[in-house]
Amino acid sequence: MKLIYKTIGELAYDLFSQDKTMTIYELEEYLKQAGLFHEVDLELSESIGLAYEAFVEVSDQAIANSIANSFTID
Repeated sequence: MKLIYKTIGELAYDLFSQDKTMTIYELEEYLKQAGLFHEVDLELSESIGLAYEAFVEVSDQAIANSIANSFTID
C-alpha cells in the first residue's frame, strides 16, 4: 500500500505540473484508467486536492512537492 500512495502522489504532482488546468476529477479518472484508483478514497482525494491547491493557487512548487511526497506512508 505504501508504494501505491507514493506512486499516486508522484503521478499527481507530475500531471498537475504539466497541465495546470487539470481538475481533481480528471486526475481521478486518469488514475482509474491507469489501474491505480479503483475506489474513491476520500482521504486520498483530499490529499490530491491539497497538492493541487498548493501548486495551482499558491504556485509554490516546494509545497506541492512536499504534499506529493507525503503520500509515502511509513
